[in-house]
Amino acid sequence: ALADLSRRYGEHACDGVVACYEKSRAFGNISGRLVVDIDASGNARAAHYENGEAPPGVRDCLIALGLTRTIAPFDGEPGQMSCDYAGSLVPGAMRLSASPSFAHHGPGTP
Repeated sequence: ALADLSRRYGEHACDGVVACYEKSRAFGNISGRLVVDIDASGNARAAHYENGEAPPGVRDCLIALGLTRTIAPFDGEPGQMSCDYAGSLVPGAMRLSASPSFAHHGPGTP
C-alpha cells in the first residue's frame, strides 16, 4: 500500500528537473534531490534542493519548480514529494536515473 501511495502521489516529482539544467546550460554530471513539502490540500508548501552540487541558477529553478507542485486528487495527509536523481547531461543526450517518491509525514506532523 505504501509503494502504491508513493508511486501515485510521487509520479511527477521529477518532471522538469532536467529542463532546469538545460535552461542554465549546466551540462556534465548532475545529481541531487528535490524535496517538496505537500500540505493537506495537495499543494506545495515549501521546497529545497539537497545532496548535490547544482549551480545557483539551477538550484533556484528547481526550488521554483518544486513550489508549483500539486497533487490532485489528494487524500489530505501532508507529506513530502521527492525526486532523487543522478546521471550525465550533454546537449542532445541524457543518461539519468531518477527515483520519484512520496511519503506521508506521519501522525502529529504538520
